[in-house]
Amino acid sequence: MPAFSTNSYTSKEAESADQFSGSLGHVLKTENGKTTVIGQAWMAQPGTLVTCGHVVEPFLKQASMLIVKFPASGNEYKIDSIKIHPSFVRQQDELINFDAAVLSLRLKEPELSAPPLPIKFDVSLRNQQTLLAVRYPAHLGSLSSSSDALSQTGHFLGHLRKHDNFHLLHDLALAPGDSGAPILNEGGVVAIHCGDTASLPGLNLPTTSIRLALWIDALRELGLSETAPVVTAQERRLSPLECGYIVLIAFLISFSVAMLDFVAWRNWRYTHTAQVNTSSQNR
Repeated sequence: MPAFSTNSYTSKEAESADQFSGSLGHVLKTENGKTTVIGQAWMAQPGTLVTCGHVVEPFLKQASMLIVKFPASGNEYKIDSIKIHPSFVRQQDELINFDAAVLSLRLKEPELSAPPLPIKFDVSLRNQQTLLAVRYPAHLGSLSSSSDALSQTGHFLGHLRKHDNFHLLHDLALAPGDSGAPILNEGGVVAIHCGDTASLPGLNLPTTSIRLALWIDALRELGLSETAPVVTAQERRLSPLECGYIVLIAFLISFSVAMLDFVAWRNWRYTHTAQVNTSSQNR
């Protein structure tokens, strides 16, 4: 995948959305002839998509009511199977723990050849670190007329609870219908957007701009593996600190080589001078 600056994704947003557009889908509910967007889904590996558990949990026994649509191609797929995270639970305060699920689909082209989004486990996030979300927008449950994927930036705000690395807070401006959207940093997908905190009175958060996410490492329990980042021809721009380290290392190497050459020359000169002196004495 393209490498993003940890400070700003502004110049990369359109490129990122375009690169992943073929791997992004909507989860749709069909009922009484009406289709409603209920969540986002993204390809983690061929034929396997990730979404939020709360998006599909009400339909575990009625999976035929759900379809996944890929806006880039317009293709629609029935869901073969749904697997909810084993620790998924709705709490009394309406908060959902481990809000993730995977969907199995039988894909055709072009989705069959679309690159999965890169997953990177064990990534530590810093407070106020810039994050990026990519998805196809929906409005009030209806598909958008836009044919382009949307990307936008926000920040990691910390963890929901102490000693809980899995449940995260962020301020990405995502709306109802965006649950399940992938959240990325420069190494790959690091979290799944789970919803707005405004509908969760038990949290008592001071602003509705704070939203919930689930750390990507939770997908290990759903049988998914870390994948290598997509490689592009574009090289990552080095930060000034990294450039300084490289210059320093290059200087130290050059200095060490010069010192070794000097020592070797001095030893040679000493030996040569001694040999000349010995030869002169013998004469």
